[in-house]
Amino acid sequence: SEWTPVSEPPVDGLIVEARTNDGPIRQLLLHRTLWWEPDMSVMATETPTHWRAVQLKYDFGDFNPVMPLLSVPDNGTIVVAGAYKGDYLSYFNERFPLVHLYGYEPQSEAFEFCRKRLGEKAIISPKALATASRHVWLGKVKSDGCSVYADGGQREWVETVDVVQELSQRAQIDLLVLNCEGGEWAILP
Repeated sequence: SEWTPVSEPPVDGLIVEARTNDGPIRQLLLHRTLWWEPDMSVMATETPTHWRAVQLKYDFGDFNPVMPLLSVPDNGTIVVAGAYKGDYLSYFNERFPLVHLYGYEPQSEAFEFCRKRLGEKAIISPKALATASRHVWLGKVKSDGCSVYADGGQREWVETVDVVQELSQRAQIDLLVLNCEGGEWAILP
């Protein structure tokens, strides 16, 4: 794959090949703006200038201990509302390669990143799920996504779609992930 400058950092937790200018290539992991050895035992002594993806590492931490327990049948359907940069969808694609994946990510930069990251492996919509179809202001949050509940800062005008109408287009949903930064209960009728 092509080299990407670190000014466009990889997703947190992604093990990458990294290099400094034309120096040696080594595997590193970016975690909360710091570069680490892949096992996170030692911080990197030098900040790389370029990176390219080699292998995904998923660390959903203590907030999601049920991930390893999930079971989805082959040809099943997984929907992720609040797909952000595609961590959940990538994890599900690797864990359940025969399922149909759908993601909703209204924040434009995260949507583009997620769409490019997953390619044809998932259908990604740039809309937000809500109790009605309308437009809302979406606040941008730098570190972990965005929210209609964010105070101040930059905002983006986004389209929402009615959650019942949108999800009823699927014959069956085997797993629904709502990762909507505080809006999970507000989008359920």
